Amino acid sequence: MIDLTGYRLVIENNVVTECVPPKTQVAYETLGQRDPKWARILLGNSLSSTLGSYGCLVTSMAVLAGCTPQQMNDALRRNGGFQAEPRGAYMAYAGFTTAFEKASESCGTRQKVKFVHMSGKMLAGQERPAGWTQKLTDWLEGGNPAIVEVDMDIKNTSQQQHFVAALPEKVIGNIQIVDPWDKAGDTYGKKQMLLPEYGKDIASAAWRYILYEVT
Repeated sequence: MIDLTGYRLVIENNVVTECVPPKTQVAYETLGQRDPKWARILLGNSLSSTLGSYGCLVTSMAVLAGCTPQQMNDALRRNGGFQAEPRGAYMAYAGFTTAFEKASESCGTRQKVKFVHMSGKMLAGQERPAGWTQKLTDWLEGGNPAIVEVDMDIKNTSQQQHFVAALPEKVIGNIQIVDPWDKAGDTYGKKQMLLPEYGKDIASAAWRYILYEVT
């Protein structure tokens, strides 16, 4: 008899189509963008925006790669991960893909990051495509992380862009995250659940997700 302990079975139409072996467990540190060690550092190619104010995406990437936000910010800049001024604080597409992969190898990390997929960005009230949420949760349960775009304040009528690192933990009906921005202000980043902080369910909370393989 074959021991399938820890394996994830992919089932379609009541038939097992794939048997995915367990991933090597990776330790993800809790990091916060407002930590005074790097909060005042300029973000990307910007001449005014800082990691502390707008560095949630870079900090989430640092969580995945296993380095500091300052190291990730510098490595992304060296590898063309940011747009030029006047949009110097904005990530270029390469910042999510090839530049991030190169940055994760060059900023003193122990983890290798590979870009796999970026979903489309959903709008308020927009119906998610079939299987959209399932793809994200299946990916996390399979042992790999993601970065998820959320609304910073769901009580506000306009979306305030924010990014969190989604961890590969199996949590039924929820997702464990590292939030770079601690709203209580008493810690610099923290592990918590996606819900109900960012929505009533995963579909409404996740506006976009980027899937990565970490080894």
